[in-house]
Amino acid sequence: MTFAGFDPGTVSTALAVVDDNCRLIRYYEWNSFKFQKDVHEIVRLLKSFKPKAVALPSGFGLRLELARRIVGCKIENQARLVRYLARNRSETSLNEVSYMLSSMAAQLMNAKIQDLTTDAIMSVEAQAANKYWDAIAVFLPQNLGFHGRNPDSVDPMNVALNYGYGILYSAAEKYLLMAGLDPYLGVLHSLKSGKPSLVFDFVEPFRPIAVDKPLVMGIDGLGIKLINGLLDYDSRRVIAKLVLNNLDREYVSQRTRRKAPLIEHIKHETWYLASIIREGSISDYKCFTWVF
Repeated sequence: MTFAGFDPGTVSTALAVVDDNCRLIRYYEWNSFKFQKDVHEIVRLLKSFKPKAVALPSGFGLRLELARRIVGCKIENQARLVRYLARNRSETSLNEVSYMLSSMAAQLMNAKIQDLTTDAIMSVEAQAANKYWDAIAVFLPQNLGFHGRNPDSVDPMNVALNYGYGILYSAAEKYLLMAGLDPYLGVLHSLKSGKPSLVFDFVEPFRPIAVDKPLVMGIDGLGIKLINGLLDYDSRRVIAKLVLNNLDREYVSQRTRRKAPLIEHIKHETWYLASIIREGSISDYKCFTWVF
C-alpha cells in the first residue's frame, strides 16, 4: 500500500510504501526524490486518502495507562535534567526539587488505574511543571525575565522554547507517520481538528532533553532578538542550530541501554510505540528516559 502525507513543519510531501502490518518498505521525501512527471498528479490524488494506521487502544483504561506512562516519563526526565543542571552549576540545593519530581512520577506510575482520570493525570503534570520551571528559572540569567513557562509570554526563553518545540514536533510527526501511527489521534491531548494530538503526546518525554536542556545551557550566548514579540531571522537560525545539534548528540536510553543520537531514539520510540499498541501490551510500555 502506498500513501502520501504533508508535513506542515517542513512544508514537504512524502510518499511511503507499507505492508499490510504497516511496516515501512520504502519512504521518499519530496525534496529528496526525483519524481517522474506523472507522480505530481498521483500525489495530489493520494493526499485525499488517509493511510492505514495502527489503531490506538480503544478501551478508556488502556488510553489512561498509556497517558500516565507518557506523563510519568516526562516528569522523570524533568527530574533528571534538574539534577544534571544542579550538578553542573553547583546548585545542589535544587537536588531536593529533582527528588520531589521523581517521587511524583513514581506515585503516578504506582497509582491504581481505576483511581485515575485524564484530569487527575494532567493535574499531576501541571504540579510537576510548576516545580520544574521554577527550578529552571534559577539556572537562567535574570535579565531574560523568565518567570515560568508561558507559551504566550514574549520573554526570550519562552519564545525560544516555542520555536524549539516546533522543530521537535516536525521530527516526531514524520517518524510517527513512518511507523503507521495517525499523528492526529492522541491519548492525552484532546482531539481537535487540524491539531496533531499524538505528536504533542509523544514528544512529552523528549521535551526536557531535546529542547529545554540545550536552551537552558546555551541561551545566554545566543544574542536572541525579538521584533514585536517574534524572533528575528538570525535568532531563529541560532536556536535551530542549537536544537538540531542536540538532536544529533548521543544519549543513552534507560530501557535499551543503547547510546545513539537523540533523533535516532525518537525514531526508534515511534516504532516501539506502534508495536506496543499493535500487540496490545500497553502495560509493558516503557517510554524514553535519559541516563547520564
